[in-house]
Amino acid sequence: MPLGCRAGSRRSLTMAPQGLLPSRMALRGMLLGLLMVSCFTFCSSHQNSKEFALTNPEKSTTKETERKTKAKEELDTKVLEVFHPTHEWQALQPGQAVPAGSHVRLNLQTGAREVKLQYGDKIQNNLKESKKGKRLDINTNAYTSQDLKSALAKLKKGAEMESSEEDKARQAEVKQLFRPIEELKKDFAELNVVIETDVQIMVRLINKFNSSSSSLEEKIAALFDLEYYVHQMDNAQDLLSFGGLQVVINALNSTEPLVKEYAAFVLGAAFSSNPKVQVEAIEGGALQKLLVILATKQPLATKKKVLFALCSLLRHFPYAQQQFLKLGGLQVLRSLVQEKGTEVLAVRVVTLLYDLITEKTWSSWRDHVFYLGFSSTWRSAQLFLMSGWMNGRMDIWMGG
Repeated sequence: MPLGCRAGSRRSLTMAPQGLLPSRMALRGMLLGLLMVSCFTFCSSHQNSKEFALTNPEKSTTKETERKTKAKEELDTKVLEVFHPTHEWQALQPGQAVPAGSHVRLNLQTGAREVKLQYGDKIQNNLKESKKGKRLDINTNAYTSQDLKSALAKLKKGAEMESSEEDKARQAEVKQLFRPIEELKKDFAELNVVIETDVQIMVRLINKFNSSSSSLEEKIAALFDLEYYVHQMDNAQDLLSFGGLQVVINALNSTEPLVKEYAAFVLGAAFSSNPKVQVEAIEGGALQKLLVILATKQPLATKKKVLFALCSLLRHFPYAQQQFLKLGGLQVLRSLVQEKGTEVLAVRVVTLLYDLITEKTWSSWRDHVFYLGFSSTWRSAQLFLMSGWMNGRMDIWMGG
C-alpha cells in the first residue's frame, strides 16, 4: 500500500504542470498585446504633439503674423467704391464707401441701408460729374483770386441786405403788436391815471404822511399803503435811500396810538430779513423807541404791532440782540407778560425768546471776538426764563 500511494502521488504531480501551461501562455499574450498598444499610442501622440500651438509657440505666432500681413495686403489692394449720394434715399451696396456728412438709415422693410445728403447741404457735388476713379483737378485756373474776392464781397453784401430786411420786417411786426409808451402815457393822462414806479409811489406816500396839511385818516392810509410796498427787499432799501425810513421811525414818538401802530407795522415789514435796513434802524434809534412803547401804557393793538417790529429787528441780527439786552429788554418783556389781558402777547414773547435762544445755541458766535461775554448774558436769560418769571401765565400753555 505505501508503494501504491507513492506511485499515485507522482502521477498527479506530473499531470498538474501540463494543465497550467495553456493559461500561462494566454496571460503572456495579453500582456504582450497591451504593451504593443501602449507603444503605438505613445509614438502617435509624440508625432502629433508638434502640430499643437501650446507645444510650439514660435511656429504658431509666425503663422498668425503671416495671416495678419496677408489680410492687410488684401485690404490695401482693394479699392473701395465711393457712393455718390443725392437728396433722395438710395440703397447702399456692400463694400461702398459713404462720404462724410451723409445721412444713413436702415430700411426695416427691405433690410438694406440707404443714404442721402443732409438737408441744406450746399457742397458742390463734383463727384457726380467726375468718372469713377478719376481725381478732381485741384490746380485748375478757371477762377482767379480777384474773381473769388469779388464773389465773396457780393455774398457778404447780399447776406447783410437780407438780414437788414428781415430785421426791419420783424421790427415792423412787433410795432404793430404793441403801442409806444408815449401814447400810453397820453391816454392815461387823459384818464387822470399817472404811471409811477414803486420808488415814486413811496416818495409820494412819505410826503403825504409827513405833510402837516394831511389829516389823521390820510396819514393812516399812507402808512397802510406803504406797508404793502416795503415787503419787498429792494423797496425797503429804496425807502432807506431817500430818508423815508427815518420819517417812519420818528413817527413812533407820535401822540396818536394809530400812528404808532401803523408806523410799527411798516417797520416790521421793512426789517424782516433785510440786514441793511436793520443796521440803519439800530443807528436811527428804533430799538429804544420800540421798548419805550412796550414799557408804557398803550392799547393792545399798538403793542401787537410794536412787538412784531421788535421781533423782525432782533431775529438773525446779533448786534441788535446785544443792544436789546443792554437796554433791559428782558425786563420790559417780563413786565409786558405779567400785565392783565396780554395773553396773546405772552405767547409771542415766549416764542421770540425761544427762537433767540435756539439761534444762539446753534450758531458759532463763540469763535468771534465781537460776541465775547454775550454767551453769559444769554445764559442768564435762559435761567431768567426758567426761574418762574412766567408765574401767573402758565394757564395759557396748560389749556386753562
